[in-house]
Amino acid sequence: MSTAQSESRRPRQFTLDEIFQSRTNPSQTQQEQEYAQLEQEAGAVDSFKSLATFVLKSCSFLTLIEGQREGEGTASSVGAPAILRCTLCYTWLLKNQKRVPVDQLEGGGLILSPDRLDTYRQRTKGRGFRQFKHRIIKDHCNCATHLRAFGELESESEQLNRHMTAAKALVTSGLSVVLSGTGATQYEGFIAMLYVNNVYIGDKQHGRKVSRTTNQAVMACAFHGDGVRRAYCLGAPDVYSGADASLSGGQATALANSAVTVAKSAGLHLECCGGVAADGQYQTDKFQTTMQSLLQEALREADSVESAGTSTDCIDGAFYGVVWDAAHWLNLVVTDIRKSSAPIQRMIASLNWLHRKIQRGKILVKAYQVAERIHDRRARKTKSFSKTRFVSSSFTMVQATVTELRIWLTTLNETPLSRKNREVLAYLQSTAFVTELLIFSEVMKPFCATMLRCQDLQLPVWSMVEDISRLSVELEQKKTALSQLHELANMDRELDSFASATAANHDLRQHLPLLFTNLTDLQQGVYHDVDLATTTTVPRCILDRRCRHVSDSEDSSSDSESDSELEVRHAGRNVRSTFKSALSAGVELVTALGDRLSVRTSHSIPSFINLLSSAFGLAGYVGAMCGRLRRGSSGATVFLRHEAHFVVYGRNAFSMAAEAARSRRSLRDLFDSADLQPVDLHTLWRDTLKQIVWSEDSTSAHCRRVLFGDTVPDDRVLTLALTEVSDEFAIDFGQGPVKLKVQEQAFIKAMYNDDQLYTRFGKPLCALLDWALAKGCPEAIVESLYTSMERQCMQGALQLSSTLELRTRLAWHLPRTLAAIPTNVLERISREWLTSHPVTFLSAGSNKRKQEVLERLKSEEGRVRLK
Repeated sequence: MSTAQSESRRPRQFTLDEIFQSRTNPSQTQQEQEYAQLEQEAGAVDSFKSLATFVLKSCSFLTLIEGQREGEGTASSVGAPAILRCTLCYTWLLKNQKRVPVDQLEGGGLILSPDRLDTYRQRTKGRGFRQFKHRIIKDHCNCATHLRAFGELESESEQLNRHMTAAKALVTSGLSVVLSGTGATQYEGFIAMLYVNNVYIGDKQHGRKVSRTTNQAVMACAFHGDGVRRAYCLGAPDVYSGADASLSGGQATALANSAVTVAKSAGLHLECCGGVAADGQYQTDKFQTTMQSLLQEALREADSVESAGTSTDCIDGAFYGVVWDAAHWLNLVVTDIRKSSAPIQRMIASLNWLHRKIQRGKILVKAYQVAERIHDRRARKTKSFSKTRFVSSSFTMVQATVTELRIWLTTLNETPLSRKNREVLAYLQSTAFVTELLIFSEVMKPFCATMLRCQDLQLPVWSMVEDISRLSVELEQKKTALSQLHELANMDRELDSFASATAANHDLRQHLPLLFTNLTDLQQGVYHDVDLATTTTVPRCILDRRCRHVSDSEDSSSDSESDSELEVRHAGRNVRSTFKSALSAGVELVTALGDRLSVRTSHSIPSFINLLSSAFGLAGYVGAMCGRLRRGSSGATVFLRHEAHFVVYGRNAFSMAAEAARSRRSLRDLFDSADLQPVDLHTLWRDTLKQIVWSEDSTSAHCRRVLFGDTVPDDRVLTLALTEVSDEFAIDFGQGPVKLKVQEQAFIKAMYNDDQLYTRFGKPLCALLDWALAKGCPEAIVESLYTSMERQCMQGALQLSSTLELRTRLAWHLPRTLAAIPTNVLERISREWLTSHPVTFLSAGSNKRKQEVLERLKSEEGRVRLK
């Protein structure tokens, strides 16, 4: 048999341990079948069993490669010799690149003639078998080739163990640096620590050869079987390429192509992508159309949409679009009016002045002492405003000022200040400033709450419609409450009469709770035991919307400066007049925010998001099925308040969504196999929700607990009514109505991991919901990735962008601590790393740079010489 014939036949290789185990456990049917197969292929298993102990000790494997018999292949002989190959020797020969002719294959094993092969095949332990065993031991196992191969195997095994030990130490050091978020410069410190603790780390790969450029992060977000959506970083390539005149990148088309290229290289199936979410610069028509054409091309290649005869002109039809992250454009609502709003400019200038005075140094230490003296606690630090995230940073600073104003004012009053700084301090201790501060806090709170909620990765994309609508309603309610308070303040009433009127105002108590709590004190000119000024002196630096730094080391000549540097507003007025002016400014602020929110909403939320909200929003369907249960002689009957409205609710939007989803071949085949048209899918969705709410079976009771919360009893619903809150309902289970909210997020999660809910809706509806959920998600998750990337960045070092990208992806996907990584995973990573560094530690050739890094680290000296 020639070597080519042997390789072409590719005989099955097996270990004697495999045969031995299958023979010693004959009680298992599967192992009996494996034994029978091995017996048919290998011949006399009993004979091989006798050799198992010896062969396993020598770590060698024997493979029986039989010759071709009559009628097989092209051989014409009745029998052909076989080779009992020693894999150990054969591998050693090939490794040393020695040509092994067919007639000299005994160097890799034994050649068995046809007559001897038949003898060895017999189930006997007679003379033939003893000769065979003797021949193996004498002629092969004691030959120079086998002994040399066995010796090198032991040496390589020991060396491999040392390699793995060093690889695990280096990989562990690298992972520790990545997970800790320290710069790559700390890698050498970890290596030195291991070396000092006598951990074997080899001789090489100890150095660091690793400033971030502009990156474009591409992430894939998908719901898993446990109902949790997770974000995976596919890559973060450079946005710009080339140099000088050839510098390119950053255009809409290039960004779209780059994102798709990264997704393809990561192995993502583009035909499974359901939506695109991005920041503002990706909202241009060029980016959207380019991305749409690329996704459509991928869908056609995978599913052959054109040949399927679908009427959809593009992927997902009218339901395609790039969703602008809500947290980004909500921040723009405030920044749009920041320069034109006098209350916002006064607040920024005043709080910036506070931050500069108390952020550090002796005044900060004194503030801590004042807080210990007054409240027996540590004072909060001031915060600076962020230009990119103004809403969240401003709310943080305003919250700190509301709670710490007494401490900060007391600290500054006990600190020597120049004349100009005393004027600013006097303004901060006035009724006007404190009132505007409380109003600003009341207004920013719902904005920040909405922005924070919009960044939840688990929420469906259509939840932003309800969230923005709720924010708009809250702003309108606050505006109404402020207007009513302003009208009460304009009336000539005594203080007691004003307090009684405001206490009876339900809107003020509900929508402006912080201002309502401090209302009486503000009318008396007091806030948190701090006496407020009856006249308001507003420094020019605040009126000019800039707070220039005034040094406390100014000499007394500053007191003789002309009053032209200051402007007096409401001079001589009482607290009531100042309070009314602050309320008027608050109404102006809320009105401007509400108007700008309406404009931004109309431009920033794609129309298909509103359609998805109508088609899949649970609160809308529950609101449409409000009614009561009537019991009669014929049984219980559900009477809906608006039956006709419930029948048609969401039908058009749902049908449009189902029709658009048919552009995906997998969904189209699923709907067609179930014989469900878009209208049928809507009917099934609507009626299933009605059964969950109104039926009394145990499955419906379980699904109701998912829909409304775990506090829902097993009793049947008797009445269902709306409340003032859009997603809250008054439900009577027999013990009186209770207010419960629709738990849409928990309901969606249960659609993936709750068998009863999944069975109730069925696979077609669940698949359609999964398609709808993929239409968008918060892009804010990318900001978290960039934060992780900044922690991996080496400032001022020669760090490759590709290295930074790999380190970031590693830190993003691994657990936060090294102890959470399973041992087998670390070993697998080390083994994979070792295969890519074949001469990492003990090089066969010259190694003059051996332990170069360690020698340098050991020679370093500190500021104090240690002896």
